[in-house]
Amino acid sequence: MVGIFKQKNQGNAVILIIYGMMLKFGMFLHPSGPVRHPGDDHYLYTWLLDYLEPLKLPAIIWSLLSFIILYFQ
Repeated sequence: MVGIFKQKNQGNAVILIIYGMMLKFGMFLHPSGPVRHPGDDHYLYTWLLDYLEPLKLPAIIWSLLSFIILYFQ
């Protein structure tokens, strides 16, 4: 796997996103909403939840959002 990404090819990003989706398949199969842990959550996480919770998004959207944030990290 490391040899594939050392090539710095344009197609590696596509391979990485497909591989990531395969690893997180369970998250997409059984999606769940966000969980708050008062006192333990970072202020950016609480801000994001405060901003998005009034929209009443379905659980699959929360799973996709978490995957996108993880991918861009």
